[in-house]
Amino acid sequence: ISMKLVVDCRILSVNHHYGLSRYGASITSAPAALTPLTVVINDKRQLKHLPVDIPYLMAPAPGFHTQRKVIRMLNDFGADIVYSPTPFFTVGRANFRIITSLHDTNGFDTHRPFSADVPRHQRFLWDAFHATKRPQRAILNGADHVITVSEQAKQSILAHKLNTKPITVIYNAPFTAKSISYHGGNTLVYIGSFFAYKQVELLVSAFPLLPDYRLVCVSKAAPAIQQ
Repeated sequence: ISMKLVVDCRILSVNHHYGLSRYGASITSAPAALTPLTVVINDKRQLKHLPVDIPYLMAPAPGFHTQRKVIRMLNDFGADIVYSPTPFFTVGRANFRIITSLHDTNGFDTHRPFSADVPRHQRFLWDAFHATKRPQRAILNGADHVITVSEQAKQSILAHKLNTKPITVIYNAPFTAKSISYHGGNTLVYIGSFFAYKQVELLVSAFPLLPDYRLVCVSKAAPAIQQ
């Protein structure tokens, strides 16, 4: 019996391939090498991060107001299992099994974990969503299974009592990338975003304590952060 497996890849960036986008591409490409699957995208430029000639469906960009339309589309497609690397908004009647991911509980653990270039409306939406745990619980409990990226994240989800469904840990995997060499002394490399909770500014301010080392930050940063 043929099973229709679908992965929601609308989180993939069309420009800079940031962490969550890379995770979505990696967790899609790995099973695609083993079994047929279809991806959901909202921009054909997202295909550059995915296996060549992978079947795809076009859908609206992610958003609460578009999810009913997306679910109806997947029902019509005859999907059996749908996986979303980010919490899938489980609104509408789905005729398929839903697997979703929650990567961390920073929204409940850290106040405003933003970088300086995050627009004000996105900050407002973040605060509104995390003002109570009910929306997150509704989303996760609307899924059939939850994937997270570490045992620590799993224990945090359980501690916050965010869901009652099974949780499986699938760790981040290494990816193939061009090597970059730095010469002329000891070098420490930071790879990650500049969200406030990661305290990159503290790392930079403390670096004079290591005069024999050089710090290289490998991440996209707004001009305000670079200064």
